Order: sequence, then C-alpha cells, then structure tokens
Amino acid sequence: MKRALISLAGIVCLVSLAASAAEFWEKKKFTQWNEGEVNKVLSDSPWAREHIESEVHIDAPLSPLAHEGDEDSRTREREQLPRMTYSIQIRSALPIRQALVRRAQLQQGYDGLPAERKQSFDQQAEQFLAEEFPDQVVIYVSFDSNVNLDLRDAARHWQTQSTEKLRNTVYLIGAKGMKAQLQDFALADGSGQAFQFTFPRTVEGRPLAEGTDKELQLEFIHPNIRGRGEKRVLLKFKINKMMVDGQLEY
Repeated sequence: MKRALISLAGIVCLVSLAASAAEFWEKKKFTQWNEGEVNKVLSDSPWAREHIESEVHIDAPLSPLAHEGDEDSRTREREQLPRMTYSIQIRSALPIRQALVRRAQLQQGYDGLPAERKQSFDQQAEQFLAEEFPDQVVIYVSFDSNVNLDLRDAARHWQTQSTEKLRNTVYLIGAKGMKAQLQDFALADGSGQAFQFTFPRTVEGRPLAEGTDKELQLEFIHPNIRGRGEKRVLLKFKINKMMVDGQLEY
C-alpha cells in the first residue's frame, strides 16, 4: 500500500510539472495575450526564429571615393560588428496568425473601438484565422541591418529574385531528409525588406512532417554583401514544440 501511495504521489508530481511547463499559448486564449507574449510568439517561439549573420570588422581609412559627409560610407567603414538579422515566421501556423491578430488588436486599441469598427475587425480577423493550408507551408522572412548600405544591398538582391532563380537553393527539409523544393517566392511589402517562401506539404506523396518527427529545417542562401561571399542559412524548428492540443501546427 505504501509503495502504491509513493507511485501515485510520483504520478501526481509529474502531472503537476507537465501542467506548469505548458506555454502561455496553451493556457490562455490568444485574445488575452499581452504585448510581450505576442512578441514572443512572433520572434522566439516554435514557429518563429531569428538568425544573425555578423562578423568583426576592423576600421579602415575612409575611402577617397567617399564624399565628405557621406554618412552611409563612414558608418559602413567604422562599424565594428556589421550584422544582418533575419526574422522568420511560419505563417501557415495558426499561433503565428493569432499573434498577428492580437498585435493588431493591441495597436488599434480594440477594447475602446466603436461597435461597428469592432465588428469589421472581427470579420476580417475571423476570415484570416479560418484560412487553411492543407497543401502548403508559408514562411515569412524579414531582414534588417545595422549598416544602411548593407541593408540596401540585401534589399536589392531579394528584389531581383524569383521562384525560378531560387528553386535550387531554397528548401524546407523534413525530419526524414525529404527536401520540399520552393513552390513560390514573393516580395511581401513595398520596402523590399520582407519576402515569402511557399513550399508543398508533401514530397512524393509523403507528408513533409508528422507529430512523431524531430524537426523541420529551412535552408536558403544569404547573399554576397560587401564581398563577404554567400553563406548557407539553416534554421531548425523542433516539431515536438510545435504541437498544440495534440495537433502539429506549421
């Protein structure tokens, strides 16, 4: 009897630990997320990652070709740690779209809106959240840099890309090594600092990922900026962390 009670106590303890370890997106409705929680889902969650390309740069004399007062040239030469930051979101995943809706609610002061504006917002949000992606995985990528000219060079690069140009360098890789080839590439806004990759969910009739698999990986090429050469970017998403209510969300 004593051993049975000890075993029962252990089970209760494990259940308690599992409950306490649940993430806020599993415990709270998305309409209750605060600003910090929204930012967490959109930048550092199972469906969102950041990747930084950086290097130590030694100061060089200002180029004689640079015009006096050319702030971009001076900044580019004296920056000790130039970096390019990529922010990646799996936008076909429901938690990401919920966070986008909640961010819009917070930005627009949803609780204080007149009834007719609330109704209009709710209709658009409902349509956005109800969208399904049975055959596609949509990944949104934005980028920024602490060096203006590097940012312009990167924007110029991505603005000249196309699905055909990227088809053999951009992949979504499943846990079994299956590579989903890029299905569509599109710029996401007028600034040229964001774009969208679309991939099929199946490869040769097999699902790219299932709940029992280990990870998904996004592969693309960081362009040659300032003569530093191209670099392969490989980002990993843990599948066991992408489960919500027993459902794999991606």
